[in-house]
Amino acid sequence: EQDNGMKICDGDGGMLHPSWEAHAEELVAAASVDELIDAIRKLIIAENIECVGGSKRGVVFVARDTRPTGETLCTAVLAALAATDVQVMGDANTLLTTPQLHWQVMMMNKRQPCGLSDYYASLRDGCSVLVQGSPEPKIPNLV
Repeated sequence: EQDNGMKICDGDGGMLHPSWEAHAEELVAAASVDELIDAIRKLIIAENIECVGGSKRGVVFVARDTRPTGETLCTAVLAALAATDVQVMGDANTLLTTPQLHWQVMMMNKRQPCGLSDYYASLRDGCSVLVQGSPEPKIPNLV
């Protein structure tokens, strides 16, 4: 089964602007470490990215799906991240759907709880509002 690559989302948990496609293509087309470094530098300048360091470290969420290539791809990403000064959330065994990962990024950047139990609670509460018009889950008494 063919792998469809990595998903990168915006800091608000949404999809990246389509203009980032050109950046992604340049990064994956780099034929050497020097070309990759040049592509990263151009990206930083073009998008006016504030490079952080010291006590202000970046956070990268890493997860995969169940395709056979997922573990290998995830392991490669983790090896690359080990060479940086970012905080990594997840590992090669973290299985998430794309919506779960986007939600975690959004909540982390809102400085809100972003664990899987929080995700499921958010889904439960959202469904409760839709079905019952109330943010509190109301389970009928079945006795």
